[in-house]
Amino acid sequence: MYKIPDKYFHRLHQIRPRYKHDIENILLYVTTEISQIEDGDIEEFNSKLFNALKLNNGSVKMCDDTY
Repeated sequence: MYKIPDKYFHRLHQIRPRYKHDIENILLYVTTEISQIEDGDIEEFNSKLFNALKLNNGSVKMCDDTY
């Protein structure tokens, strides 16, 4: 069985249920945002991805300000 080398491994979480009616759009949004993040360390990547998810219009109207 193939194992991804640790330096390339990044765990992705499942899309939250709040996106279940808009799954195609959110997957496209997430993959686009990931592809635009430049090389850096994992903490920087996580921070940029988290910020991109917070700025997604669907997230803004679906959740409260708990960040």
